[in-house]
Amino acid sequence: AANAGPKSRPEPGVKQPNKNGTNLQSVISIQEMCWGDVGLMLSIPGQGLGNAAINAVATPEQKERFGTCYASMAITEPASGSDSGSISATAHLDGDEWVLNGEKIFVTAGDRCDTGVMWATVDKTKGKAAIKSFVIPKGTPGMEVVKLEHKLGIRASDTATILFTNCRIPKDNILGSAE
Repeated sequence: AANAGPKSRPEPGVKQPNKNGTNLQSVISIQEMCWGDVGLMLSIPGQGLGNAAINAVATPEQKERFGTCYASMAITEPASGSDSGSISATAHLDGDEWVLNGEKIFVTAGDRCDTGVMWATVDKTKGKAAIKSFVIPKGTPGMEVVKLEHKLGIRASDTATILFTNCRIPKDNILGSAE
């Protein structure tokens, strides 16, 4: 009983279960898949860069809705690169819908994806604290792939420029909490 509790150490010689086996297996699989072309891993549905955002901050209901999609990540902008603090894309709430406006460049799998995760500010006066991510199903009016890059490498995945012009999505497509 002296060793009971969360900070106790296992008894010497008692084998403990491997808690990192699944993570290690994933890391090795990803490393092997990316050996020849990192785009190969990024071209597998469910492994898109936007899926990491969904897995990290989505509510349980959102994970159920978007967890099996193939999601691109739209964060980089022409004037700011990937500096999230200087994002100029905007999102404003209009009734039960978010209205998104802005341009995103270098969107990996932007054409091939079935869903995009876009970063935008909901209030420019609040700086980085107002940057939120939104899930936009491909084909949503106002979301348009306007350019595909012609690349020398990583050709297993496309790289797109996407324009959001008064793109309306449901209020609950903001990832996580609107706060």
